[in-house]
Amino acid sequence: MDYIDDSIVRYDFGITDFLPIIVLKDFSWPQLCDASINMHYHNCIEIGVCEKGSGYLDFIEGSESFVEGDISFIGTKVAHVVYPALNSDFVCSYYLIDVEKMLNNTIPIGQLDFSEDILEMSQTYHTHIKRGRNEEISSLLSMVARKVNEKKTNYQFSVKGLILDIMMEFFHEYEKVLSVERQRLIGRKQLKPAFDYIHANFASDVKIMELALRCNLSYSYFGKQFKEIVGSSPIEYITDYRLHKAITMLTRMDASITAVSENVGFQSISSFNRAFKKKYHMSPREWRKKD
Repeated sequence: MDYIDDSIVRYDFGITDFLPIIVLKDFSWPQLCDASINMHYHNCIEIGVCEKGSGYLDFIEGSESFVEGDISFIGTKVAHVVYPALNSDFVCSYYLIDVEKMLNNTIPIGQLDFSEDILEMSQTYHTHIKRGRNEEISSLLSMVARKVNEKKTNYQFSVKGLILDIMMEFFHEYEKVLSVERQRLIGRKQLKPAFDYIHANFASDVKIMELALRCNLSYSYFGKQFKEIVGSSPIEYITDYRLHKAITMLTRMDASITAVSENVGFQSISSFNRAFKKKYHMSPREWRKKD
């Protein structure tokens, strides 16, 4: 689960009880979209399919490349942002599903033995399935898109059945990591004071010992636990969070590169340029010019 801060916005889609899915087929991402777009989350699950080109999926804890044939599943409480790679014709299809409406209108969710796991998956889980790893999901999504487009008599019943199949395919993926994810969620709750402190004080000199103390952990155990739960070290996480904030400032403010560097907490312009180029494969100045 990604903890939501004040800079992250929620987008609500008007999904109906009649057909609790919206299909956005072949959405072409404009080049003006980049990592400066606000991270956001939805009132529904987002399943994305990269149809063409390449781009990025950014979560609070890091960034993943998203290329043709890949499939993503993003829960309702997972903060994220999607944007195209530089000069890429990035086209994606999206399937936005209200799981509670879907299940309550087919099988009452309380009657499912694994109902709590399904709801937990729909809220806090996100996964990225590389091309070719699950052809069944890809095939089912294509069938949903076709039936929604054709709108034959009583197509809604067929679409709901396909959605249930899709949800169960993702649930099988989720089951493989459920016990690990539960431990990670428990760990993230333990680390929440550190996340809150970083998000509020990223522009200052954040000390790892201060984070450890706020979580009531020793310095060494905090570093080990953070790496295990988040997938990156505390320093790497802080750097990524500062860079995300820097992207917003570079895009929306006229401040100098040096001022941006200082305002997001880098100790020198050289360390800022080095970290920025490592993550985004261009300098801050080149990033600003491309806009």
